[in-house]
Amino acid sequence: MDATGSGYASITTALGSRLSDLGHQVKIIGLSYNGEEHKYGFSLFPCIGLQDAFAMLNNMKVMFEPDVVIGLADIPNQEPLSNMAKKLEIPYICITPMENGPLCATWATYLSQTDKCYVMSEFAVKECEKMGVKSEHLTIGIDTDSWKPPTPEERLKLRESYGIKDEFVILTVADNQERKNLWGALASLEIFKHNYGKPFKYWLVTRENQYVGYRLRDLASQCGILKELTIFERGMPFKMLWGLFAAADVFLLSSKAEGLGLPVLEAMGVGLPVVTTKTGALLEHLKEKRGLLVQPEYTFIDTWGNSRRDMIDRVKCASALQVIAEGKLPNVEEARKYVTSRTWDKSIKQLLKGIEEIKK
Repeated sequence: MDATGSGYASITTALGSRLSDLGHQVKIIGLSYNGEEHKYGFSLFPCIGLQDAFAMLNNMKVMFEPDVVIGLADIPNQEPLSNMAKKLEIPYICITPMENGPLCATWATYLSQTDKCYVMSEFAVKECEKMGVKSEHLTIGIDTDSWKPPTPEERLKLRESYGIKDEFVILTVADNQERKNLWGALASLEIFKHNYGKPFKYWLVTRENQYVGYRLRDLASQCGILKELTIFERGMPFKMLWGLFAAADVFLLSSKAEGLGLPVLEAMGVGLPVVTTKTGALLEHLKEKRGLLVQPEYTFIDTWGNSRRDMIDRVKCASALQVIAEGKLPNVEEARKYVTSRTWDKSIKQLLKGIEEIKK
């Protein structure tokens, strides 16, 4: 529940708010939440790490007698959370992304120990099946009333406000960490700049000074695109973030693996063409010509659960960007329909059904 924003925070907020609206008592132990003021309909407790979460959960067992614990976290954190719930004799539901296959045996054991396992993609369900883990795809909703296409007038005003005239604008929203492969994006843009030969801008929404991240301005300088780069710090107000999507010409995500790719779904909702690596859940989102999937240059096994990492082919990525710059767009109308069908009502209905199943 990082107040500066994350995929986990967005999903937790949406699920917690809707469950509260339906009359359920929702108490959220917010990892990375530091007690900032909020107006949510649920209780939110600041928590530094898992050890504090265990202590809070123990207190909640005494104070509230929870019917169920829901753990929205990466697979490695599912084991300690599930074990704690079992120790307190509270049913445990897991909601987790699987960034890429294969699912290793150790992690399969973690997921098997939960009372109910939800994953965030169909490909993750298939990977679980291979390892004998029973799971269900929890469709993560998108608020397409908020993530809507701009009117021509809105788009024009937004581009004028950012000083954009005829420049081609490429947008990335991704954290500054290994899996997002921001080097792949910058290196692809180095090739794109050479081939395109016209002015363009690269807008990057990230955490620039992340300790484990790239030195982005140095890297952009090495790739010869420093003057094209504008960095926006993550955590901006929604209206400003939507404005960046609405003013851009294409959304680029060069991830090595993706369990969901929420910004891709948001771009599709706004009507922005998408170029991504052909990896993880992104294959589902962009199939049937809803976007351009770039084949990996190569694949390797990572330390993260022995899962695959797919390195985007920089030459093919640059070519895909040029295709869109020349006006040959993917089917953005079908992309919009796809995300419009992913309602939070569906998500809540699935989750409540799972809660009733394990309560029985």
